[in-house]
Amino acid sequence: NVYNKGHARHSLEHRILMHIDSVQPTNGSLYGGMTLTITGSGFARFGLHNQIKLSLLNGSSMPSGTHDVYDDDWLWEREHVSDGNVTTASYDDVLCVPRTMKNRACRYTDDDSGNDCDENIAWAYDATLITEDAEWFDFSTPTYIECVVESLREPLIDGTMATLNVTIVNSTTLVDGDTLSETLVNAKLNADCSELSHCITHDDDGLDLGWFGEGYEYSGATHSSKPLIAFVAALTPVVDYITPTRAMPGQLIDIHGSNFEMGAPLTDTNWYMSEFGFYEQPTTAMVTVGSYQCQLKTHNDTLIQCYVVFGNMYETLEVEVGIHGVGNAESSANFTFALDVKSVSPSSGSLAGGTSITLETSTLLSSAAGLGISSYDIWLIDDADSGISQYIAGYLGLSQGIVCESIASLKTTTSLTCVTGAAEDEVWQAPFTVSDLVLETWLVAEWNSNEIYSKCLGDCSFSQYITSTPVLSLDIDHSSLYFVNQTASYDEPLNVTWGDVVSLRRDISNDTINGVSFDWSVISTDDITITLNNASLGFNYSFIDNVVEILVLIKEGVRPCVTEKLSVVIEPYGSAVVLMSGTLSVLPVITSISHDYGSMSGGLKVFIEGYALLDESASVVVGGRPCTNVKLVNSSTFSCLTSATDNNGAAHQGFKTVNVAVDQVTSICAIPDKYTCCREVGVASDDENQTMSYYNKSILEHRGCQFRFHKNTTHTPFSNHITPDHGHYPLDITIVGEGFASHGNTVKMGSIDVEVQSENTTHIVVSIPKHVGGTYAMSIKVPDRGYADGDKLWFRFDSGIENISPKLG
Repeated sequence: NVYNKGHARHSLEHRILMHIDSVQPTNGSLYGGMTLTITGSGFARFGLHNQIKLSLLNGSSMPSGTHDVYDDDWLWEREHVSDGNVTTASYDDVLCVPRTMKNRACRYTDDDSGNDCDENIAWAYDATLITEDAEWFDFSTPTYIECVVESLREPLIDGTMATLNVTIVNSTTLVDGDTLSETLVNAKLNADCSELSHCITHDDDGLDLGWFGEGYEYSGATHSSKPLIAFVAALTPVVDYITPTRAMPGQLIDIHGSNFEMGAPLTDTNWYMSEFGFYEQPTTAMVTVGSYQCQLKTHNDTLIQCYVVFGNMYETLEVEVGIHGVGNAESSANFTFALDVKSVSPSSGSLAGGTSITLETSTLLSSAAGLGISSYDIWLIDDADSGISQYIAGYLGLSQGIVCESIASLKTTTSLTCVTGAAEDEVWQAPFTVSDLVLETWLVAEWNSNEIYSKCLGDCSFSQYITSTPVLSLDIDHSSLYFVNQTASYDEPLNVTWGDVVSLRRDISNDTINGVSFDWSVISTDDITITLNNASLGFNYSFIDNVVEILVLIKEGVRPCVTEKLSVVIEPYGSAVVLMSGTLSVLPVITSISHDYGSMSGGLKVFIEGYALLDESASVVVGGRPCTNVKLVNSSTFSCLTSATDNNGAAHQGFKTVNVAVDQVTSICAIPDKYTCCREVGVASDDENQTMSYYNKSILEHRGCQFRFHKNTTHTPFSNHITPDHGHYPLDITIVGEGFASHGNTVKMGSIDVEVQSENTTHIVVSIPKHVGGTYAMSIKVPDRGYADGDKLWFRFDSGIENISPKLG
């Protein structure tokens, strides 16, 4: 509406002039995939409003009846043409799709998580997916476009040249003036729009009818580049092979090949959202395994290393490689996420378990790329016809099978070693009643809180046979034991200690007749391992006239235990069954105590000898009181200091227990009983006959492992008084008492050692050191007796002013 003239004629033509100044790079891979940077002017504001094609100058023309198609990952390709039995692909132009995050995921706005994608994903030029809310996804401006050359499933001919054409589509470049004028008037009546792209039409009820130009076909500016784009074999990356080809999620794979170096420096260091919904920076190479990106670790001209993070198990997945600035690689490589068991060795073992078996597997890992295996479980179960993981999971849930305990230290990248369990508990008492088993080996890995079940790619069976099960019997008659008069029993363990020799024997004559005999003739000493409570034991092995015997030495160093099974493993078969128990109790034994008596005040160093006393971790009680400061003298002797108070805090006389507890196993006393007897005269009267008779009464005063805290000064020295009992430095004081030693007495005032000047059994003279004023306890320790008891065992150290000089001032 022009002032003083009226309305203008409703006709409008908007023309945009476009020009391409440069294109980089000007050459790349025969398989496409390179990113082109186009500079110039007049491009559409949004990258996806620009249609970019590389018109091939010497490529094959597209056969008639074919058309452009788009697959689900938005990469442009041509419909395949059948030529007899050969399927080929031909091109007359190649798309270069403007670079935007929409090329990788179905996100419509900047806060779209990308989870709600249509089943049929629209292609990149669909205007319904282009909104100004998505502007931040874009890499283009009116003077700058980044586009990715489409991935070509079949390579172009080496040396193919192409010219680049840019055409604006679905833009505001409109030539249908009459239609535009009408819709624009309607839009301006119903919306306050400052830009054409903001003008929204409404009906009479105010219902939004969409953009005023929606539904009409428009054409836009177009221009072709002067520089030509070349597709050359010399720059095409080539993937030769990858290792490994089967492995777990999170595995680091090596991609070997050539021409992997970048064709252009990586200058874009911004963070962008990936197809996983995570933010990451552009990399020098893009590797995809199946539909998922492989996390890059190493990249040079001949090697790319990356972590495969996710994919469907047991499906063959294509490995595709794209190099920054060069394009897509020629690749026929495949990778399969798999947990394979290829073989099991040995293939059979003992019904008692204990067989170390090694599983040859596909490539394993413990942790990588932040996604790792938290555990491997190995099961031996009955033969299952189906390898479906749900079936196996249900089977394990019902029967649990036989667990094979994995040995973590023996794990390699392609193998696991485990130790089999027993077929059933009955095997330890009646092995010949247990049936042979043929089992399948299954490997279960926990990955990312999910269980993954193995597949067998070879012979995965493992059998447990009676003829592979060594059977022995505990023979007390041929054993040499410290504790005599014992009988072998399944209900009670056999008591042993250091130095004992236990005989394991069996006459296999009847076993041979019955066809259930283990072949001991092939066994040597090196094949046998015997342990008790995690300690290896020495032994002598013999097999003579159908009699097998193993003499086992309970050597020094075996820790005491209450009930522990004697483990006999025969390689490569596994655990032997030891009939008639085979369960032992290793007991500490006290054979002598250096003192029977000691001071009521404690402090006496007592030496205890015996077997399996072991180390300074032992808990020692002497005379019913804790004996502290335990010191190991040698393998059979240690010392400790008697305590001045018992567990109740009260000193007392009388014989009390001496015992040692190692690993909570209490010692056995092997000291002969000691008696001190006194004659007590008694009178018996016979009222009828008035006769008198005398009798003797023996009193049991001490039994074996006991100790008495005795008040007699022979055992408990006593201090009567200290004179003087106060004073200051320098000063000598005298301690008067009984039961002191003629030499070697030590005295302390508080915590300070005091120098002894002279001593005898009743007097000790000491020099008082310099000290802070106060009253301090005096302690006297007598050699081979302990601390002295007594009255007023203290000294007051006086402090005060002796003299002031000068006295005037």
